[in-house]
Amino acid sequence: MTPGRGEHPIHAARKQALFREVNEQVWALQQKWGTPAEVDFICECADVTCSVAIQIASVDYERVRSEPLHFVVAPEHFFEGAEVLVERGPRHWIVEVNEAGRAA
Repeated sequence: MTPGRGEHPIHAARKQALFREVNEQVWALQQKWGTPAEVDFICECADVTCSVAIQIASVDYERVRSEPLHFVVAPEHFFEGAEVLVERGPRHWIVEVNEAGRAA
């Protein structure tokens, strides 16, 4: 996958950071009512045009968050060259932003 047309790499990094913050707020709200088995989050890929909802198990989300450079994305929302594919699942993938992605 490639970032949205006309997209600047800094915008992609900001989008990932913004959607991570949104997902963190969703997670915090969910925790107030107890830990659900699964939660719907927004894809944290670098495509600024993406707003795909993805479902992820709570234990998997906690594991992703334990690694600051890991992001949960919809399947196929992987940016080769800027990310490393860590895990591929049927409903979501986990990617790690590499040095090239952090420099963007």
